[in-house]
Amino acid sequence: MDDPWNLGLYAFDIVDDSHGELLYKQGFCSDFGEWKPQWRQRSFKKNFAESIRFPWPKRKFKLIMRKRDSTNLFHEIWEEYINPNHYELAWQKPDAKIRYFLKNGEPKEKVDIVLLADGYAITDTAAFTSNVERFIDAFFSVEPFKNRKTEFNVAVVYALSPVSGIRLERSNYYPSNILGCTFYTFDIERYVLSEKEWTVRDYAATVSYDFIGILLNTDKYGGGGIYNLYTTASARTYNAGYVMVHEMGHHIAGLADEYYTSDIPYQVSAPKYEPWEFNITALLNPDSLKWRNLVEPNTPIPTPWQK
Repeated sequence: MDDPWNLGLYAFDIVDDSHGELLYKQGFCSDFGEWKPQWRQRSFKKNFAESIRFPWPKRKFKLIMRKRDSTNLFHEIWEEYINPNHYELAWQKPDAKIRYFLKNGEPKEKVDIVLLADGYAITDTAAFTSNVERFIDAFFSVEPFKNRKTEFNVAVVYALSPVSGIRLERSNYYPSNILGCTFYTFDIERYVLSEKEWTVRDYAATVSYDFIGILLNTDKYGGGGIYNLYTTASARTYNAGYVMVHEMGHHIAGLADEYYTSDIPYQVSAPKYEPWEFNITALLNPDSLKWRNLVEPNTPIPTPWQK
């Protein structure tokens, strides 16, 4: 499969070892990609467990990893030959209940979303089901998903935690939630990512999926979304539906945040090249604005905003 969009901070190719045929390629972002803009401000190092996902080749193949540079071009940074039949590559399926809330066809013909539970104990099963229904209502209430609902499947994996709640939802609270999601990711209170990325992948892999949503059993505002990795969203806040859809925009389409003000401590210099994300621009060439076809005639560019 070819990826025509050329999105993401990173990309990988799967190449057949015998014939040199490109079998699959995809762009993606990662936890480390989120951390990198901040790391020079910090005095300590941090390790990241990263993962990628691709269809399993039948023969030996070469995995090529690529990274986007400051000029927006991808360069190869690493490669590895892999034998898919090696005994060490066996996978043990986690024990978890699976339920489809929306099934419109076979995975090869539909967009498959899998929803995972974090911080839900066995006594929270009914609450998780209710939160799943809230996600589905919110997601399919907006375009472009509203009129394409029949093109989606939504599966749910009931991954149970020993106790309720999410790490650091309050002071000195460190529950052993099953997927390891935590507030204060990268020292940003509302940013929630997982510290167990491989566990997230294991539970998601119990069904066929294209995208992962993690619902958080907390009433503290927070969430996160990374392109072609996963999303998280607090499921019991008053604006949970909005956050769920917002984070899926990052995950599915690689959309960038459009904050006017923000507490995210990124240090961004004036760009010399157009950002790769569809929805933001450096306006280096106003005549080739990405969304020019959506702009009404005579609209000034840049457009004044009275806020």
